[in-house]
Amino acid sequence: MIDSKQAGCIQCLTRRSGLLQVLDGEMLERADREKRLQVYKRRQVIFHQGSAPSHVFCIHSGQVKLYKMGSKSEEQVIRVLGPGDAFGYRPLLAGETYASTAVALERTEVCAIPERTFFDLLELSPRLARVVMERLAREVRIFEDQVIGLSQRSVLQRTAHLILMMLKGCGEKTDHGVRLSAPMKRMEMAQMIGTTPETFSRTLHSLANEEILSLSRSEILVRDIEGLKRLAE
Repeated sequence: MIDSKQAGCIQCLTRRSGLLQVLDGEMLERADREKRLQVYKRRQVIFHQGSAPSHVFCIHSGQVKLYKMGSKSEEQVIRVLGPGDAFGYRPLLAGETYASTAVALERTEVCAIPERTFFDLLELSPRLARVVMERLAREVRIFEDQVIGLSQRSVLQRTAHLILMMLKGCGEKTDHGVRLSAPMKRMEMAQMIGTTPETFSRTLHSLANEEILSLSRSEILVRDIEGLKRLAE
């Protein structure tokens, strides 16, 4: 069961990468007043594929996995989102049901903005409308990159690209590199780049042998971010 509470904190709405970063004054006050901070446990579903949308979600803390069910009842991971990321707005704008299922990968706090509030703010703020269009355009680019990657890039390139993509939302800088906590199973990460878990594991260990990264059971530490970028090209 979702533990929901009203929250006065607006950090997740106005952080630099937040969806509502361009709002201020009365519009921001309304968003803060009408949102709800919902707390999800690990593996708790936020919404199901095929259900009708009613909110836009902004991640305050934690990680969320978006996945679709394939024809063989297998999960196909689409994206992993972290703090500052927003989701659930595309089906609202398109008048469609959710095309994927969203599930918390760890304890996750999510701000839920009601549909009516979201549309009212879009009408009142051209700047917000532009931010939403820019995000939709980036999502299209990400999808195009995934399609091209599956058909034209090597497993090594796809692995490097996946890690870099996940670092943007979930990476933590340390004295020794950038840490990626990995609540996702490596089988799921392999699915995202269209390879087998065995091949994905061998590729990770190859990168570790080259000192691009180091591995443990629960995390990946990227030691040479520039080297990883070169491999992803």
